[in-house]
Amino acid sequence: MILRDSGSSSRVDVVFDEYRDISIKGGERERRGTQSATRYSNIQSGHKIQQWKKFLSTSDNKQQFIRFIGAEWQLPRYRCKIGLKELFVTTGSSCRKLTATTVEIVQELSCTHEEADTRLLLHARHADASDVHTIVVAADDTDVLVLLIGHTEKIAAEVFLRFGSGGKSQVFNLSKVSKSLGTDVCTAMLGLHAFTGCNSVSAFAGKGKVSIFKLMCKQSIRRHSSHSDKTGT
Repeated sequence: MILRDSGSSSRVDVVFDEYRDISIKGGERERRGTQSATRYSNIQSGHKIQQWKKFLSTSDNKQQFIRFIGAEWQLPRYRCKIGLKELFVTTGSSCRKLTATTVEIVQELSCTHEEADTRLLLHARHADASDVHTIVVAADDTDVLVLLIGHTEKIAAEVFLRFGSGGKSQVFNLSKVSKSLGTDVCTAMLGLHAFTGCNSVSAFAGKGKVSIFKLMCKQSIRRHSSHSDKTGT
């Protein structure tokens, strides 16, 4: 599915979350999950999962599933499907590059980040250093949107974000968005997003992000206008 979805791309990065026993998000994951799901300690090919939603409701199962995928994709019967592409896959803190004929650990992409939201930025910078001209990030997550806008100007390649799937997907050119907002706003968005509520920070009751974002942009325009008056430009 991933290879088909990547179209004519020469490189595909699959970046997973890491699920740790002690985590700042542990409480939130437990709240969202359920204690009644069956826990798998060693997933093998051929296992029949009857209720995927229930299976993925526990962090232990997710971690085992990621390890299973990482191991399976390294097998020759799966690597032969890669063709001429390069497939980068994270498992835990490590990352491997898979081709039709080789498997190798990519030391530059070893990472202790727990969240794929931030880890994918490392992959974007790595791809950019490899002379990739266009980077498309597929994610349905506001955190990813804000992080990319905050860091896009540091990436020479043109960065796009794709929301949704199939006929309902939308693609946004974040390089253009970043340029139109300006460096000050893009940099400030990272702090503003965390301060007004993100994965590990609660939101203020009745205070949405849109109104605060508009206020930030307004203040930025005023500051630039004041600076221009002082410098005579």
